[in-house]
Amino acid sequence: MKIIVMDARDLDKLFKTLRDHGYTVEESTNTVMTDNSELGEWNIKKNNTSVGKIIAHYIRHYYAALRQLPANASDKQVLETLLKAKYSENKWASPVEPILLIVEDELSELLRNYRDDYPSKEAEILVLDYKSRGLEVMTKVARRLLSSIEDKLEDDEGSISRKVKKDQPSDT
Repeated sequence: MKIIVMDARDLDKLFKTLRDHGYTVEESTNTVMTDNSELGEWNIKKNNTSVGKIIAHYIRHYYAALRQLPANASDKQVLETLLKAKYSENKWASPVEPILLIVEDELSELLRNYRDDYPSKEAEILVLDYKSRGLEVMTKVARRLLSSIEDKLEDDEGSISRKVKKDQPSDT
């Protein structure tokens, strides 16, 4: 497994690229944050075997629609706005931070060569505005992930070194 931090601007294009190369991409979890950005996780599979995960902090066309509402919008206005966005032709999803990929080696070459651009001018403007506020959710996720991996490695090395010491003959 490799951990890759990658800049991407169009999640739908990334998913399509993976599908075009024989992978399936299945949404695992999705959380809408209090600022209406989203944190999502997707499983990548090939021949029903898991070959990776994608974790992304992103905004979608729903975020753009909700930004048009006044702060005191009623529940009815919010629901109507979300339904209009759901059925609109203008659908997109753009990361607001580099995405985190945990993948088998076979995927790393494909991802290394992946390039994209914003799916629309609206997405680009909103992502740049979001980034200017300095909200770095993925940075925190990556730090926690790396910390837990480091802890696991330290635990494993400690177990191995204790076992080696225990199994070594004593000098007495």
